[in-house]
Amino acid sequence: MKNKILPLIDLGLVFLSFWAGTIIKYAAYFYPFGYPHVFVHPLLPVLTGILLLWLISFIGCGVYKEKKGYFYKLDEVAAIVLAGTVAATFLIIFTFLRQEFLYSRTIIVFAWYLSTVIISLVHLIYLEISEKYLGQSTEHSEMLISSGRGYSPSNRPRLAYMIVGDQFGGAPIQILQLMKHFSPDYEVALICAPEKQILAEAQKIPARIYLNNYFVRLPSPYQDLKAFMFCYLALKSIKPDILHAHCIKAGYMAAVLGKILGLKRVIFTNHGWPFSEMNPGTQMVLKNVQKIISRLVYKIICVSQADLEVALKERLCPPQKITYIHNGIEIPPVKGAEKSREYFEVLFVGRLVATKDPFTLIKAVSNLKDRRLRLFIIGSGEEETEVRRYIEKLKLTDRVFLEGERDHEYVMTKMAQAHLFVLTTNREGFGLSVLEAMSLGLPVIATRIGGLPELVEDGKNGFLVNPKDDRGLAEKIKYFMEHKDQVEKMGGEGRARAQEQFKLSKMLNKYMEIYENALRS
Repeated sequence: MKNKILPLIDLGLVFLSFWAGTIIKYAAYFYPFGYPHVFVHPLLPVLTGILLLWLISFIGCGVYKEKKGYFYKLDEVAAIVLAGTVAATFLIIFTFLRQEFLYSRTIIVFAWYLSTVIISLVHLIYLEISEKYLGQSTEHSEMLISSGRGYSPSNRPRLAYMIVGDQFGGAPIQILQLMKHFSPDYEVALICAPEKQILAEAQKIPARIYLNNYFVRLPSPYQDLKAFMFCYLALKSIKPDILHAHCIKAGYMAAVLGKILGLKRVIFTNHGWPFSEMNPGTQMVLKNVQKIISRLVYKIICVSQADLEVALKERLCPPQKITYIHNGIEIPPVKGAEKSREYFEVLFVGRLVATKDPFTLIKAVSNLKDRRLRLFIIGSGEEETEVRRYIEKLKLTDRVFLEGERDHEYVMTKMAQAHLFVLTTNREGFGLSVLEAMSLGLPVIATRIGGLPELVEDGKNGFLVNPKDDRGLAEKIKYFMEHKDQVEKMGGEGRARAQEQFKLSKMLNKYMEIYENALRS
């Protein structure tokens, strides 16, 4: 019932606030829409309106908790925002009908009212998260789900990592590598989404783990605002000397939170610019936002030289603030994995989303009528149902197999058993799965995009094809099926390239240098 009457309460609040403010200020009858001079000094009506907003909302919509005060329910906050927008819209309509729309004071009032609603929303979400995770005691926090194995507070520098991703992949793997390496020298903390693999691995490391249930990969203003408040509270508790965020959403949040909390050493590792997937208008907005964010952080790190060149060309960041560090990997020992002699097995590992484009690979398989060819797809995502339908449509259910999301150990085992690794993607910062396949001696076919040409040397340890070129991809797969000697030769070249250029120790040493310079700054 409260949710139904809440918009009406808020709708009347805008008129009540102006009325009360005018009477107090002028001791006169209420004529806010007929006499613009009422708004010459709008401060008192604004303050009165804000007080009334809190008073009516808390008493009318609050929930009494443990006899300690009124508290909002978040399911009522959305109604407040809606009602505020409706009220402000009515205000504009009424002033327009009275031919006063062009008065700047009207615009000021419109902006003021919406701002009070937004401020209310932000503060109420903060209270909700504080109540839910911190309770009435600052000594106990349900935000901190684990202190990791062997964690012990000390006087070491504090290092916090942030990542939004709700699926396991290159960025989470890199964070785990960094946490494991730096945990002896730093007090390490992690703020992450509830992704089971990263949580399982992170709890084996001496680190504090903060589970942010509001983190979602795709833009969601309401969820993102709650996630931002969660990170604010977590970082207040951690008080990191260095905050290191991965991927764009976490990077942007970290940049703003760094300024709010006075954190001088915020590092942002970007795992691929998403501009290629955006329309020109969205591209322009994001590029300008990135330019602002670049001014707020200590350092921006790209995972490929190609991404660095994009940033410099688009002037997204001052050259002295940006660099690139390739991902690294521990080269596994050579194992005599049992490979099928009856079938030629191709492996794809990645999220099932439009960006990764598994459809082109499936189409390429359909172009090849050889029944010996089998494709295994490991991963999940919002396009999983469409991928399954596409396989059925092309009548490939006996040759293409969806494995779903699997743990990292299973993926590496499956790679060792495959003959060929293929990554068809329309955007890729680096391609850690490609590097893992190379380290296991697999030749690779990848799209000529992003940082992939820095991994795959065309014709030496695999082939590069253009995005969405299913015919060209089919030809390269057929080449490997017909030239088994090249499978072994190019696979060996790839393993040697991984050992020489992409050792984990090289990546860790470069990050260590950045961390040490940050602490000295």
